Amino acid sequence: MKALFFFTVFFGGALGLISSAFAQTANLSIIPSSITVQPGQTFQITVMVDTGSIAANAVGAYFSYPENLLEGLSIDTTGSILDIITPEKNIGFGQVEFAGAKTPPAFSGSHKIFSATFRAKSGLGNGALEFTTDSAVLSDADSQNILSLPSSRGASIQIVQAQSSPSPSPSAPEVPSLPQVDPEQSGLEIFGVTGEQVNENEIRISWNTNIMADSRVDYGPLGGVYSFSVRGGDFTENHSVLVAGLENGQTYQFRVRSRSESGDIATREGLRVEDLIQSGDVQGENDPANDSLPEEIQGNGFGMNRTTLILFVGLPILVLLVIAVFIIQRMRARRG
Repeated sequence: MKALFFFTVFFGGALGLISSAFAQTANLSIIPSSITVQPGQTFQITVMVDTGSIAANAVGAYFSYPENLLEGLSIDTTGSILDIITPEKNIGFGQVEFAGAKTPPAFSGSHKIFSATFRAKSGLGNGALEFTTDSAVLSDADSQNILSLPSSRGASIQIVQAQSSPSPSPSAPEVPSLPQVDPEQSGLEIFGVTGEQVNENEIRISWNTNIMADSRVDYGPLGGVYSFSVRGGDFTENHSVLVAGLENGQTYQFRVRSRSESGDIATREGLRVEDLIQSGDVQGENDPANDSLPEEIQGNGFGMNRTTLILFVGLPILVLLVIAVFIIQRMRARRG
């Protein structure tokens, strides 16, 4: 009811038109999509919105969680694409309620909406975080609901008993891993694993496979178990997974995993942030190349590489010079 009230008042009853023929192409997702924690442990999830190429201006993200397993602690909007947040945001009693909008210009693509922090209760068991039917994403063109709830992805939660086994030696941590696939028995291979630090709490991990496969990143504290998992979308050879909700000051280990349509599995594990992020051809501060044109300029809805930029700026100047020379020659001819 809070979601309906907010959007009805703020957007003039736009949600009353959810039966519009406007294509429902947007989706909501929770990262990580798979969570394994122990009683008393706190963790953070991030709620994302993806509108594809459709411009949107508001989001209502509402989901339920198992109240018998989790205690809702707080909502954090740091880094959110939305800058107008309804005061009715709430976490507790098995429900998370959040709605907000963005001042012009509108947004499109994949963006963070908010983060939520939970604490695992003392009981053990499994549950799910699932988006509810009052969630919505409003298009900027006509304020219609473009959210596809069936394509939105929640998360699974598992509360397990703490293990009493001794901690592994810091010099040689024992990291549980999925069985590696023998290259002679499987044609699936992972290569080109890299990482991009989006901000201090998010990293995007990318890799390639030689055949079509799905995408999955498992992660957890260095020297421990891979407690969290984030899954990608369709089968592809070019994989990219955003890992969000990383805690400041915590050192993580990552494992990338792909499974082909035939069931073959390939993994790369024991990866750290510093292993994933590559320096590339970054120029030093005193390198004269820093004064050159950038390889690519990005703007709202367009991109321009160096060659296009040179043509865009230089070609009109060249044309003007040619015209000027032509006029000067004509003037000289008349005087003569």
